[in-house]
Amino acid sequence: MTIRIGTMFPGHLDLNGDQGNVKVLERQLAWRGLDFATIKVESKEDLKDLDFLFMGHGSAAAWNQIRADVRVILGEIQRSGATLPVLAVSSCYELLKDSGFFPEIEAPVVGPRVSKFEITLFEGSEFLGYVNTESSLPTFARNGNQFGTMLHGPVLSRNSNLVERLLRLVCDSAGVQTLPALPNEKAGQLADLVSEIWKLERELASE
Repeated sequence: MTIRIGTMFPGHLDLNGDQGNVKVLERQLAWRGLDFATIKVESKEDLKDLDFLFMGHGSAAAWNQIRADVRVILGEIQRSGATLPVLAVSSCYELLKDSGFFPEIEAPVVGPRVSKFEITLFEGSEFLGYVNTESSLPTFARNGNQFGTMLHGPVLSRNSNLVERLLRLVCDSAGVQTLPALPNEKAGQLADLVSEIWKLERELASE
């Protein structure tokens, strides 16, 4: 069985290196011995048989080129029941909210720009990343299988607990009954690297 990972308009939605999140998922799946394919999603037809969709952050100029197409894609996700696991960053998170994906969140307002490292508590865990936004949207949100975040970085490179949550959803979507564990050597190396990142950036977040 091949797990299908979608990334939406990767050439447009990579303003802060957010497509690195897809690389993290690819590496994690490979380490766990799972077959996968990465699909560029630029039309609603590309959603067919996807098990996960990543949506990065883009500039105003990039959005001028793709906004109409992205809205068609989001409409197809809603039409199909909005069960597809999704991670959306910053401007894509804002667009998901605008399209009705996070109904429990109040409509965002524009305020002073916040540009800083931040540690936020979400669903009982701490998450670390870089925030650069004028939106009042919460740093993290979830509605079913859809996640939105204001954290750049890419966020998955810093937050192994989020990777695990997403991979479980991806495996459920693909019909993989059990998420294989990381090999001990890889798990140890990864834990050490993430620990060093947190040590450095926790200090930056406290400034």
